[in-house]
Amino acid sequence: MSLSPDSKSQDFWTCFKGSYQRSGTSSSAFLRKPIFKNMIKVGPVLSSPVSDEQSVFVGTTTGRIYRIDRRSSVVKWHINASNPVVSSPSIYKNQLIAGTFSKWVYEPVADSTPSSVSAFSVHDATENWKYELQNGVFSSICSVKDIHVFGCLDGRIYAIGNEGTLKWQFATGGEVWCSPSSDGHKIFVGSDDCNLYSLDFDGKLIWKTNLQGKIRSSSPCLTTDTDSYNDPGFPSLYIGTQSGNLYRINKDSGAILWSSDLRAPLLSSPSSIQGYVLVGSSNGYLHCIGSADGSLFWKFKTADKIWASPSLTKDLRVFVGSLDSHIYYLDILTGKLLWKFPTMDKIDSSPCLAGGMLLVGSRDGYLYFFDQGKMISNVC
Repeated sequence: MSLSPDSKSQDFWTCFKGSYQRSGTSSSAFLRKPIFKNMIKVGPVLSSPVSDEQSVFVGTTTGRIYRIDRRSSVVKWHINASNPVVSSPSIYKNQLIAGTFSKWVYEPVADSTPSSVSAFSVHDATENWKYELQNGVFSSICSVKDIHVFGCLDGRIYAIGNEGTLKWQFATGGEVWCSPSSDGHKIFVGSDDCNLYSLDFDGKLIWKTNLQGKIRSSSPCLTTDTDSYNDPGFPSLYIGTQSGNLYRINKDSGAILWSSDLRAPLLSSPSSIQGYVLVGSSNGYLHCIGSADGSLFWKFKTADKIWASPSLTKDLRVFVGSLDSHIYYLDILTGKLLWKFPTMDKIDSSPCLAGGMLLVGSRDGYLYFFDQGKMISNVC
């Protein structure tokens, strides 16, 4: 079975939040309560796992990248990327595109390997190309139309061609931690200069909007769905800031449609489905917001910050991890807790939903595998 590199299908989870739109939504329903299947020791995970039709790929802060068979949990290969991997890779045309962050754990010595973005064969881990950078890459790769777009802490947005050559770069006024998104026609990315940028595929500015707060690791979430309020369905995106505001923005003009003050820094990226916007905050809440006007439907408190991004199912359920070390599963309509699972350390890696499985990394050094088990009955 082949997957078009620009496919919008969410049956697989080929990049951060499942697609270059960063909607965070799977096209599959997760009809049963997750059941623990396996845990594989890989090393501390901040990067969010990605998956094609057979394998899951995950990077670690120790600089390792693994390919693991999703069903058997057998490690197919692993490589040393020389530097910590903290952003999520992208699977594109049989390549795994991954960024590294040389200063994440330590201050490198003069002859250390610089940060980079590299392409590896998904089949045998052969390195096809490498583009070196002097500053770290926290931004997850957005692969679309044969370019790989990412932000860098040098304040620039880069686009690398599928053969490894620099296509363009765009300078912002601050560090770029944010992961770009795309609607297939434009690129959207935020910066520490408080601006959200819209660029064309040649790297030219279309618009920028100042949001009065740093846009740190919150990635723009795109949606065109009409919602339950009979909203006319403006082509919109959702983005959070360190000042604690969640915004809905017209993606064609950059106009702010509404903002909602969630009273804590938003490092989690919003996810949206059928008129609901889900986002975590640094005071430990998962918020469910109405897309039409930014009103709060409900919020659910965990015991620590939520930096991970929510992952949604088409039957209106949400998975999210917390720095309290737990994975949570809730009903989007009611906010009711359906299931939770403890790991042994903080979770800032966002859940991957692929092939009816839940895949979550933790700072405890393990990648956790869950399958659909019992039908949901009681909270546990």
